Amino acid sequence: MGLLKSRQLGLIQNARSPRPFNYAWYAFADTNFVSYCNAVYSGKSLGANSDAFNAAGDYLMTKRDNLGAICYMVENFERRHLPQMESGLKGFVAFKYADEDTFRRTRKICPTISESELGRMMTNVMAGLETPDFKTVYETMKLHYLISRVALTKIAAIEFSLGHRKSAKQKLLSLLEYFHDQVAILPQNELVVAWRYYQLKSPFFKKIQRNARGLLDSIRSMSWDLAHWRNIMTVVTANSHLEIDANFPIPYFLTFDQEFATLLQQLQLKGIIFLASGTRYIAVPDSQSLQSFSEVLEDAEHLLTSAAVADRQQRRPAYNALMSHFERLAQSAGQELAALVSNN
Repeated sequence: MGLLKSRQLGLIQNARSPRPFNYAWYAFADTNFVSYCNAVYSGKSLGANSDAFNAAGDYLMTKRDNLGAICYMVENFERRHLPQMESGLKGFVAFKYADEDTFRRTRKICPTISESELGRMMTNVMAGLETPDFKTVYETMKLHYLISRVALTKIAAIEFSLGHRKSAKQKLLSLLEYFHDQVAILPQNELVVAWRYYQLKSPFFKKIQRNARGLLDSIRSMSWDLAHWRNIMTVVTANSHLEIDANFPIPYFLTFDQEFATLLQQLQLKGIIFLASGTRYIAVPDSQSLQSFSEVLEDAEHLLTSAAVADRQQRRPAYNALMSHFERLAQSAGQELAALVSNN
């Protein structure tokens, strides 16, 4: 289990309307945790994962109010009409209302509310997925997923095509040129992750192997991991700029994926500045972890000039066309990667 956050989090106050430094924590459960809740609620064994789930449950029993399943709901949104989607969320809601003493004694999820009340809650949850507001949230988050999917697929394609013939630096520069020319954006998170792979072969990428079964499926799953990381920041900044007496949010990510947890620890932030003028934020990275990445960017300065930025903005499709743009790029990159693997 991993509960991950930055080491420091600061609020830059608006001089015209200063906000108190009141904080609230929000835990975002990954899809595995939601599935584990459903399995335990259904009376199934988690096998080797039982001890970790029980430890997480013990810790969360007194902290469940701010535990959410939006990662699961977004990742499975297009399967929302399947019964598996609702049953998965039902187990999670049951965990949120589970009797604490019973869970600690028997390791069973026994809700303190009636089955009819649980059913009513699930009706409301599923209805909420059909609202325009949630669909707007989903579309934004899917864009993040598609960017990550394009990046991870192209990262693997460059690695397989260049192999040991090119250095980590040359591979990252190839990726930068691709994003400038074809995607018309330079996604910071994905580029930093790419550098961790090319330079250090981060454990997060252990499933990206030429002979790996279900390579593209693994990349899709990894893409959601990276997207959730960015989506969490989007969610917690949604109201952080408002000049109201709301608690300042500190996000946590609940995951059993140790490889992903290790990646996030390697990319630890020193802090985050939320802009008072809107929903944007500025991440303040750990300078030590990004020093070598910054040195590579010195050879890509032509892609970072004002003219290059303006060029990408001009070539980038309008917002309502971005989804299809990224989907075409993901499909094209996937075909390229599949050809490289089949020719091995």
